[in-house]
Amino acid sequence: MQKLAADVDGNEAAMATKLRSLGYSCTPVSKSVAFECVRFGCQKRIMGLGSLLQWTVDRSEVASGKTVFSGAAINYSWWARCIPMDDIEQAQQRFLSRHGPIQ
Repeated sequence: MQKLAADVDGNEAAMATKLRSLGYSCTPVSKSVAFECVRFGCQKRIMGLGSLLQWTVDRSEVASGKTVFSGAAINYSWWARCIPMDDIEQAQQRFLSRHGPIQ
């Protein structure tokens, strides 16, 4: 994450392009929508269906006015099972659509 962030130097459009090439879905780059990207994956298990993995990237401003990107990862363990590969993009878009314009 830090290398990607350094490569794009705060540019949301460039960050979204790089993340999309890695399988992420991102909100449109806009002043009225908070920047966020998400990617779902699956941790296979020896027994059972596997657990949902989620990676998110968002943007924030620091006191100096500089744009910074941060990432987080979640393993849902037994709480959520894997999403079928054919449904991942649609699931990522549904996840991102929960946000509306910034008021």
